[in-house]
Amino acid sequence: MLIEMLTKVDIEHAVEAGSQRNSAKDPTWTRRKSTVFNDRQLDCLGMLGELAVAKALGLEPDWTIHVTGDRGVDLVLRNGMKCAVKFNHRKDGYLMVERRANDVIETDRFGGNEKAKRLHDIDAVDLLVLSNGPCQPPEECTCKQRIEDASTYPVRLSGWVTKDAFLKKAYYANWGLGGRFYLPVMKLNSFHRLWQYMLPAGQNT
Repeated sequence: MLIEMLTKVDIEHAVEAGSQRNSAKDPTWTRRKSTVFNDRQLDCLGMLGELAVAKALGLEPDWTIHVTGDRGVDLVLRNGMKCAVKFNHRKDGYLMVERRANDVIETDRFGGNEKAKRLHDIDAVDLLVLSNGPCQPPEECTCKQRIEDASTYPVRLSGWVTKDAFLKKAYYANWGLGGRFYLPVMKLNSFHRLWQYMLPAGQNT
Protein backbone atom coordinates (compact mmCIF):
# COMPACT_ATOMS: atom_id res chain seq x y z
CA MET A 1 0.00 0.00 0.00
CA LEU A 2 1.26 3.46 -0.94
CA ILE A 3 -0.09 6.90 -0.01
CA GLU A 4 0.02 9.69 -2.60
CA MET A 5 -0.52 13.10 -0.98
CA LEU A 6 -2.29 15.42 -3.39
CA THR A 7 -1.63 19.15 -3.13
CA LYS A 8 -4.06 22.05 -3.28
CA VAL A 9 -3.22 22.54 -6.96
CA ASP A 10 -3.80 18.82 -7.63
CA ILE A 11 -7.20 19.00 -5.92
CA GLU A 12 -8.23 22.07 -7.91
CA HIS A 13 -7.27 20.41 -11.21
CA ALA A 14 -9.10 17.20 -10.30
CA VAL A 15 -12.26 19.03 -9.20
CA GLU A 16 -12.30 21.12 -12.37
CA ALA A 17 -11.82 18.07 -14.58
CA GLY A 18 -14.42 16.06 -12.66
CA SER A 19 -16.96 18.87 -12.87
CA GLN A 20 -16.41 19.27 -16.62
CA ARG A 21 -16.68 15.54 -17.15
CA ASN A 22 -19.93 15.43 -15.19
CA SER A 23 -21.48 18.41 -17.00
CA ALA A 24 -20.68 16.91 -20.41
CA LYS A 25 -22.38 13.58 -19.74
CA ASP A 26 -25.79 12.65 -21.06
CA PRO A 27 -28.12 13.08 -18.02
CA THR A 28 -29.52 9.59 -18.61
CA TRP A 29 -26.11 7.93 -18.68
CA THR A 30 -24.06 6.56 -15.75
CA ARG A 31 -25.79 8.49 -12.97
CA ARG A 32 -24.63 6.59 -9.93
CA LYS A 33 -26.49 6.12 -6.68
CA SER A 34 -24.94 7.09 -3.35
CA THR A 35 -26.23 7.97 0.09
CA VAL A 36 -23.24 10.26 0.64
CA PHE A 37 -22.38 12.02 -2.64
CA ASN A 38 -24.12 13.39 -5.71
CA ASP A 39 -22.93 12.35 -9.17
CA ARG A 40 -20.71 15.41 -9.67
CA GLN A 41 -18.93 14.77 -6.38
CA LEU A 42 -18.36 11.14 -7.36
CA ASP A 43 -16.76 12.28 -10.63
CA CYS A 44 -14.50 14.72 -8.76
CA LEU A 45 -13.44 12.10 -6.22
CA GLY A 46 -12.80 9.67 -9.05
CA MET A 47 -10.48 12.19 -10.67
CA LEU A 48 -8.53 12.46 -7.41
CA GLY A 49 -7.95 8.72 -7.59
CA GLU A 50 -6.91 8.85 -11.24
CA LEU A 51 -4.51 11.73 -10.59
CA ALA A 52 -2.93 9.99 -7.59
CA VAL A 53 -2.29 6.79 -9.56
CA ALA A 54 -0.89 8.76 -12.51
CA LYS A 55 1.49 10.71 -10.26
CA ALA A 56 2.68 7.57 -8.49
CA LEU A 57 3.45 5.87 -11.80
CA GLY A 58 5.00 8.95 -13.44
CA LEU A 59 2.21 9.19 -16.02
CA GLU A 60 0.22 12.13 -17.33
CA PRO A 61 -3.43 12.05 -16.21
CA ASP A 62 -6.01 11.79 -18.96
CA TRP A 63 -8.35 14.79 -18.68
CA THR A 64 -10.19 13.88 -21.91
CA ILE A 65 -13.97 14.15 -21.65
CA HIS A 66 -15.82 11.18 -23.13
CA VAL A 67 -19.47 12.15 -23.45
CA THR A 68 -20.61 8.58 -24.03
CA GLY A 69 -18.10 6.96 -21.70
CA ASP A 70 -14.57 5.57 -21.95
CA ARG A 71 -15.51 1.91 -21.36
CA GLY A 72 -13.47 2.02 -18.19
CA VAL A 73 -10.12 3.25 -19.56
CA ASP A 74 -8.66 5.88 -17.22
CA LEU A 75 -4.92 5.49 -17.81
CA VAL A 76 -2.68 3.75 -20.34
CA LEU A 77 0.55 2.29 -18.99
CA ARG A 78 3.84 2.70 -20.85
CA ASN A 79 3.52 -0.78 -22.32
CA GLY A 80 0.07 0.02 -23.74
CA MET A 81 -1.97 -1.82 -21.11
CA LYS A 82 -5.24 -0.04 -20.31
CA CYS A 83 -6.09 0.66 -16.72
CA ALA A 84 -9.32 1.44 -14.85
CA VAL A 85 -8.88 3.40 -11.63
CA LYS A 86 -11.62 2.81 -9.06
CA PHE A 87 -11.97 5.15 -6.09
CA ASN A 88 -13.56 4.34 -2.74
CA HIS A 89 -13.71 7.14 -0.18
CA ARG A 90 -13.46 4.63 2.66
CA LYS A 91 -9.94 3.89 3.87
CA ASP A 92 -10.41 0.13 3.58
CA GLY A 93 -13.25 0.18 1.05
CA TYR A 94 -13.67 -2.46 -1.63
CA LEU A 95 -12.72 -2.37 -5.30
CA MET A 96 -16.19 -2.22 -6.84
CA VAL A 97 -17.72 -2.28 -10.33
CA GLU A 98 -21.38 -1.42 -10.71
CA ARG A 99 -23.68 -3.85 -12.46
CA ARG A 100 -25.24 -2.53 -15.70
CA ALA A 101 -28.24 -3.72 -17.70
CA ASN A 102 -26.05 -4.80 -20.62
CA ASP A 103 -23.55 -6.82 -18.54
CA VAL A 104 -23.19 -10.54 -19.20
CA ILE A 105 -23.89 -12.37 -15.95
CA GLU A 106 -23.96 -16.07 -15.16
CA THR A 107 -25.88 -17.50 -12.20
CA ASP A 108 -24.43 -20.45 -10.33
CA ARG A 109 -27.14 -23.11 -10.60
CA PHE A 110 -26.10 -24.65 -7.29
CA GLY A 111 -25.46 -21.66 -5.02
CA GLY A 112 -27.43 -19.07 -6.97
CA ASN A 113 -24.47 -16.68 -6.89
CA GLU A 114 -24.04 -14.04 -9.60
CA LYS A 115 -20.77 -14.33 -11.57
CA ALA A 116 -19.60 -11.71 -14.03
CA LYS A 117 -18.62 -12.85 -17.51
CA ARG A 118 -18.45 -9.40 -19.09
CA LEU A 119 -18.91 -5.99 -17.44
CA HIS A 120 -19.59 -2.91 -19.55
CA ASP A 121 -17.80 -0.55 -17.15
CA ILE A 122 -14.46 -2.35 -17.57
CA ASP A 123 -14.99 -3.85 -21.01
CA ALA A 124 -11.95 -2.22 -22.64
CA VAL A 125 -9.40 -2.45 -19.82
CA ASP A 126 -6.63 -4.89 -18.97
CA LEU A 127 -6.42 -4.24 -15.23
CA LEU A 128 -8.08 -2.35 -12.37
CA VAL A 129 -6.42 -0.25 -9.65
CA LEU A 130 -8.06 0.58 -6.33
CA SER A 131 -7.51 4.00 -4.76
CA ASN A 132 -8.96 4.87 -1.36
CA GLY A 133 -9.75 8.04 0.53
CA PRO A 134 -9.16 8.65 4.26
CA CYS A 135 -12.67 8.02 5.64
CA GLN A 136 -13.04 5.34 8.27
CA PRO A 137 -16.56 4.58 9.63
CA PRO A 138 -18.06 5.01 12.17
CA GLU A 139 -16.16 8.32 12.26
CA GLU A 140 -17.72 11.18 10.32
CA CYS A 141 -16.95 11.13 6.60
CA THR A 142 -14.39 13.84 5.83
CA CYS A 143 -15.27 13.73 2.12
CA LYS A 144 -18.73 15.19 2.86
CA GLN A 145 -17.01 18.55 3.23
CA ARG A 146 -16.23 20.60 0.13
CA ILE A 147 -13.24 18.74 -1.26
CA GLU A 148 -12.13 21.86 -3.18
CA ASP A 149 -11.55 23.60 0.18
CA ALA A 150 -8.98 21.04 1.31
CA SER A 151 -5.29 21.99 1.29
CA THR A 152 -4.15 18.37 0.87
CA TYR A 153 -5.81 15.03 0.27
CA PRO A 154 -4.21 11.63 0.98
CA VAL A 155 -5.03 8.88 -1.52
CA ARG A 156 -4.18 5.30 -0.59
CA LEU A 157 -3.05 3.22 -3.57
CA SER A 158 -4.30 -0.05 -2.20
CA GLY A 159 -3.64 -2.54 -4.98
CA TRP A 160 -4.58 -3.84 -8.39
CA VAL A 161 -5.92 -6.87 -10.23
CA THR A 162 -6.15 -7.93 -13.86
CA LYS A 163 -9.60 -7.76 -15.42
CA ASP A 164 -9.64 -11.51 -16.03
CA ALA A 165 -8.83 -12.18 -12.36
CA PHE A 166 -11.50 -9.74 -11.21
CA LEU A 167 -14.17 -11.38 -13.34
CA LYS A 168 -13.16 -14.78 -11.99
CA LYS A 169 -12.86 -13.88 -8.30
CA ALA A 170 -15.28 -11.00 -7.69
CA TYR A 171 -18.10 -11.34 -5.20
CA TYR A 172 -21.56 -9.92 -5.84
CA ALA A 173 -23.78 -7.93 -3.49
CA ASN A 174 -26.61 -5.40 -3.50
CA TRP A 175 -26.53 -3.15 -0.44
CA GLY A 176 -29.67 -1.28 -1.53
CA LEU A 177 -28.20 0.98 -4.22
CA GLY A 178 -27.91 -1.50 -7.07
CA GLY A 179 -25.75 -4.56 -7.63
CA ARG A 180 -21.98 -4.40 -7.42
CA PHE A 181 -19.18 -6.84 -8.09
CA TYR A 182 -16.35 -6.34 -5.61
CA LEU A 183 -13.07 -7.53 -4.15
CA PRO A 184 -11.63 -6.60 -0.73
CA VAL A 185 -8.15 -5.10 -0.52
CA MET A 186 -6.67 -8.36 0.78
CA LYS A 187 -7.52 -10.03 -2.54
CA LEU A 188 -5.54 -7.50 -4.60
CA ASN A 189 -1.93 -7.44 -5.74
CA SER A 190 0.38 -4.95 -4.02
CA PHE A 191 0.49 -1.59 -5.80
CA HIS A 192 4.28 -1.80 -5.92
CA ARG A 193 4.02 -4.84 -8.19
CA LEU A 194 2.30 -2.69 -10.78
CA TRP A 195 5.68 -1.29 -11.81
CA GLN A 196 6.56 -4.56 -13.58
CA TYR A 197 3.47 -4.13 -15.76
CA MET A 198 4.79 -0.79 -17.00
CA LEU A 199 7.70 -2.50 -18.71
CA PRO A 200 7.51 -3.11 -22.44
CA ALA A 201 5.74 -6.32 -23.50
CA GLY A 202 7.95 -9.35 -22.93
CA GLN A 203 9.88 -7.76 -20.03
CA ASN A 204 7.25 -7.97 -17.32
CA THR A 205 7.74 -11.59 -16.25
